Amino acid sequence: MNRPLTVITTGRWDGETLTLREDFVFADGEKDVKTWRFRKIGHGVYSGTREDVIGEAVVRQVGNTVQLTYTADVRGKDGSVTRLDFADTIAPLDRRRVLNKATVSKYGVPVGDITITFVK
Repeated sequence: MNRPLTVITTGRWDGETLTLREDFVFADGEKDVKTWRFRKIGHGVYSGTREDVIGEAVVRQVGNTVQLTYTADVRGKDGSVTRLDFADTIAPLDRRRVLNKATVSKYGVPVGDITITFVK
C-alpha cells in the first residue's frame, strides 16, 4: 500500500530533552500528531518516548546515521489497534534532505517498509 503524506516536524531542546512534534497530513485527508521526547543516556545512545510507543525507543548514533528501534500500537481507520515493531535508519542525503527508511515487523516477520524524505 502506498499512502503519501506530509510531515511537518518542529523541535526544541531544553538542555536535557529534545522534544519533536510531528504533524502528519495524509493524502486522503486524515491528520495525526505524535510527539517524541528524547534524552541522552550514554555516548551516542538516547532513549525516546511517544504517545503510542510501548516502553521506550532506543536510539543509537553511528557517525552521521541514526538507528531508531521501537514498538508502537498503530490505530487503523476502523479503530482497531495493531502492535508493530519499527527499525528506522535515518541518514543525511545532503545539506537539506534526510532519508528515513524503516522496516515494520509483526511477531518478528517483516510486513512493510516506510520511506520518508525530510526536507529543510
